Amino acid sequence: MSWNANKFMGKSPGIYRGALSTHHRKPRSIGGSSEPENKSEVPLGEHRAWHKLFKNMQAWEIVTKINAGELGGYIDPEFEVVLIEKKTGKVFVPTPA
Repeated sequence: MSWNANKFMGKSPGIYRGALSTHHRKPRSIGGSSEPENKSEVPLGEHRAWHKLFKNMQAWEIVTKINAGELGGYIDPEFEVVLIEKKTGKVFVPTPA
């Protein structure tokens, strides 16, 4: 787990060393499955930090908020984040509402 994730969660580095958690890439609460292709084993502290930041938002919602500066304005204003659909290669450029 990265030091930044530990700092964000208010824990000292190493407290979750080696602990893993199952993350559903598309959350089950919005129709995601428990099939292996929808699950990742991730460090526990980083998993907690992810959900604290993004709740159960879908990828396009996260990218839209990042580009709109709603998540702290961390992206260089000369750039934007895009999504590329793996199956089709289609590029999705979210636009702020």
